[in-house]
Amino acid sequence: MKTAFAIITLILVIFAVVYLTGNNVAECSVDGDCGSDGCTEWGSNYCSGISVYHSKSCHAWSCDGGICKDSQTGIQELIEVCDDGCENGECMQPECGNGVCGRHESWYNGTERLDFCMQDCGTGSQTNPYMVSGCISLQEVVNRPGSHYILVRDIDFSGPECGEFVSGEGFEPIGKESAEFTGTFDGQEYKLTGLFINRPSGSNVGLFGITRDAVIKNLGLEAIDVTGYGPVGGLAGHKDGGIVENCYVTGYVNGVHSVGGLVGKNYPEGIIRNSGIIAYVSGSYRNIGGLVGVDGSSCITENSYSLGNVNGGGYVGGLIGRNRGTISDSYATGNVSADGTRAGGLVGWNTGTIKKSYSTGTVRIPADKMQAGGLAGSNDGTIKNCYSTGSVYGGYYAGGLVGVNNRFVINCYSTGGVVLTANYSHHGGGLIGYCYGEVKSSYATGNVGGNTITKGGVLGELYPNGTISNCYWLNNMTGCCGSGTCASCVQASSQSDFYESSYNVYDSGTSLWDFETVWFEEENGYPVLQ
Repeated sequence: MKTAFAIITLILVIFAVVYLTGNNVAECSVDGDCGSDGCTEWGSNYCSGISVYHSKSCHAWSCDGGICKDSQTGIQELIEVCDDGCENGECMQPECGNGVCGRHESWYNGTERLDFCMQDCGTGSQTNPYMVSGCISLQEVVNRPGSHYILVRDIDFSGPECGEFVSGEGFEPIGKESAEFTGTFDGQEYKLTGLFINRPSGSNVGLFGITRDAVIKNLGLEAIDVTGYGPVGGLAGHKDGGIVENCYVTGYVNGVHSVGGLVGKNYPEGIIRNSGIIAYVSGSYRNIGGLVGVDGSSCITENSYSLGNVNGGGYVGGLIGRNRGTISDSYATGNVSADGTRAGGLVGWNTGTIKKSYSTGTVRIPADKMQAGGLAGSNDGTIKNCYSTGSVYGGYYAGGLVGVNNRFVINCYSTGGVVLTANYSHHGGGLIGYCYGEVKSSYATGNVGGNTITKGGVLGELYPNGTISNCYWLNNMTGCCGSGTCASCVQASSQSDFYESSYNVYDSGTSLWDFETVWFEEENGYPVLQ
């Protein structure tokens, strides 16, 4: 908005250019003999300095010594003070893309005048990025995917300048194969509201389609409605390398495979930090996650969250559907449901590392499906210093923390109940349903129910090659394992047992559990993680 819009009352600058014309007309006796007083119409706009003015002249006739004389006054009115200079009676406007001043457009919506740039200022460099201020200039990023951008105001897609982007296929994702977005986009803590994309057969669908080594930060997406085939994400369909930080999404994200509320596919490397979603995420096939659908082994997700419900075919997680990278200091609170196998409150299938993270949502899979866990449906990596509190409902191989564990679970606990819903199902555990790997220094307190052949307080079954050590349970089960030999596993009779040296938990002499850096002694409660 220009400075002149802050001026409530037009400023009249009257310059008293008074001069006598000395017209020799007929002799007069009174002023009325000379003619009528009055003013001309306003003249054309003109520039004076950096401002726009127009002027008019007013005449006052008088009879002076028997001669008619004209006393003329000029009136100059300020129309607008220009921020970017004045030319040909108009304020110069910023024209984007080449650093030269130029084009704006505006509408009146019945209440206020709405301005936005068709093209915005800047040169696209890191030190002088293009400025995005409207739907059209945002869409123009598609044509310059290697440049750098900043958002300079909130954009509401329900506004008049965005009409073409909220029907049909909606907004065209920024970045595509062979023309990935490789620059930076700094939202400067502004938000986009009402982003609409409807491309049910499209791949790489999101505000950004494909990014490569890009930086996207400080951006909010609210009340979005994004549909694609896959990968699909509210912020980005496919993120290859680079960083996403301080971003959030609310709304709906739908697809078939590799669907995430923030990023559909974060692969093969890249970082997501300090970001989250409050959205409903759904996908009919695999790799469906609240925050990310699937990631690569070199990916890092840290200090991030998912607060929305997630539904998918298989490999469904409250935070990430399939995790091959590292998750730390993150959490998910939404409910998770899957039509197939491998569903977890935080991760559906983990082959990477999860540490210092938790989940609280309910997890459900059908009675004829397997591998459901409060934190992870299946673990082929490392889970350390984590916990879950949500209930788990599954057909086979269901655990309060992990459905099937093939590697490491260390310093973890689960408090949610487990119910196996199939007739004569098997492998239900307060902590883990079926264990091929190693479990140590962990506990479970949630009850285990259902018509289950093999169920236990900690493990449903321990495979001969698996190990368990320094673990405890306090639930409705009488045995640590429903099947297998669980020697280093103790049933507690009360919460206080966890702090008695005879249980080897709080025994500083053996240091089986680390109450200095890992665990915290909660007053009148169970041990909790620091």
